[in-house]
Amino acid sequence: MTLIGACAVYAILRLWRSALRRGKMPPGPHGVPILGNALQLSNLLFLRFMEWKDQHGECYQCHMLAY
Repeated sequence: MTLIGACAVYAILRLWRSALRRGKMPPGPHGVPILGNALQLSNLLFLRFMEWKDQHGECYQCHMLAY
């Protein structure tokens, strides 16, 4: 029972810390859990990146596969 409680506390703290870090990151397109922005990409990657640059500015973030 103690191990389950410790794992739950660890998971909550990890999620909380990752939420705090996201506030300091540059803007970017929203992705889906686990896959991130991988489903939004096409064969012409540079065109998608240029589109995101126009939407979010010169500095943006995107996630590929797990966050």
